[in-house]
Amino acid sequence: MLRTLLSAFLLSVSLVYGMSVSELNSASKEELMKIKGIGESKAEAIIEYRKKNEFTKIDDVTNVKGIGEGLLKVIKEYKSDSNSTK
Repeated sequence: MLRTLLSAFLLSVSLVYGMSVSELNSASKEELMKIKGIGESKAEAIIEYRKKNEFTKIDDVTNVKGIGEGLLKVIKEYKSDSNSTK
């Protein structure tokens, strides 16, 4: 039961505070392109990277060519249910 409560808490925190690792690992190209600063080529690069290396923390996305600290901040703050556009 404690594990279930902890999982629910972590999920709710990620929904309030931005993109979660699981969202980063499962987002489609179109979903990734909704994030300001991510176009088609960066979305494809994220998808190619995660095919070989699953993201274990959000910061891992900086291992993808073309994604630095500035875009990492945008990704961390992005809420998938928002109306964020390019």
